[in-house]
Amino acid sequence: METVADYRQAMAWLRWFAKGLASKVLCQAVSDFSKAHNGDAPKNYEDIKQYLPSDFNFTGYADMSSGATASDSKYRWIIKDIQPVDPIWDTELWVSDKGAMTTSPINWWAGKAVSDAISDYEKETREAPTSSSQIRNYIKYGGNAKELSEVDIDDIYISLTTSAQ
Repeated sequence: METVADYRQAMAWLRWFAKGLASKVLCQAVSDFSKAHNGDAPKNYEDIKQYLPSDFNFTGYADMSSGATASDSKYRWIIKDIQPVDPIWDTELWVSDKGAMTTSPINWWAGKAVSDAISDYEKETREAPTSSSQIRNYIKYGGNAKELSEVDIDDIYISLTTSAQ
């Protein structure tokens, strides 16, 4: 744990783990609702709130607009977690009306892409970059990697090059 990025990634990992625990509680509430309503599925987050423990973080989740689908179209997703704490590395969580859940993966690629670009820049120029603008042309995209915005590149660059205190 040497850089700000190391800590941000570790915290993203912990939040992902916590989302897994919260998803079990949410999925149980979906199941409890269905049992109490003759097998009918809940239509939204509000339907299951009374089946959640009183100490549950109710404000961390919201209705998924119009039962939209997330990564898998066979489910009708009704609950989604609220804004990520860290927009670079945090995951998203969805819970379906049948009690299924899914999360997006942690975006390890973004940090690696910027880190690799810094290394490639250093190999070519024999000096460390002093700003993210110097490494933008060194970032390699491929596979499922989505293009990073200039703001994200700068954010990741600063995190990777700032020592943790």
